Amino acid sequence: MVYIYLTIPEQSQSKVGEVTDALIRDGVDAPRIRVFSMCLERLPKLAVRTVRYRSPAANARFGALIGGVVGLLIGLLLMALFGLGLVVVLVLLLVLAVGGALSRLWFDHGLARELYRLDGAMRQGSQVIVLKVDKERVEEVENGIKQRHPEVAVLGEDAQGTPPFP
Repeated sequence: MVYIYLTIPEQSQSKVGEVTDALIRDGVDAPRIRVFSMCLERLPKLAVRTVRYRSPAANARFGALIGGVVGLLIGLLLMALFGLGLVVVLVLLLVLAVGGALSRLWFDHGLARELYRLDGAMRQGSQVIVLKVDKERVEEVENGIKQRHPEVAVLGEDAQGTPPFP
C-alpha cells in the first residue's frame, strides 16, 4: 500500500482528481486506487473508488446502530414465536449492538488502524489516496507523484509518514 495525503484541505478536493488521473496515466489500475474522504459529496467525479472515512467514534456508533436494529428485530421475532420475555430481548439487543460496534472498528476497510492515524487531518477535510501497487513499482509511482504534484505528501507505505500532522 502507498498512502498519498493531500495536505491543504481547501485545495485537496480539486487536486484529488488531478492526482488520481496522473496515477492512472502512470499505469496504476483504477480498481487499485481508493480515495478516503469524510465529505464525498464535495469531491469531483472520479474514475476511482471513493470511500467515506468515518472516525473511530462514528464507526462504532454506526456498527452499534446496525447491531441494535438487527438485535431488536431478532428479539421481537423470538418474543412473538417463542414467548420469550423482554429481558431476553434487551440482552440480545445489547449484545448485538456491542458486537456491531466492535466489528465495525475491527473490519473497517481493512485499513482502519492506518487511516485512524490521520484522523485529525481527515476531520479537517483532507483526503487520503491509498494505492495497491507491486513492491517493485512503489518507488517509481512515489517519485512520479512527487515530481508532478509537490503539494501532496507521499507518505509511502506508512500512513503516518514523516510530515507532521494536525
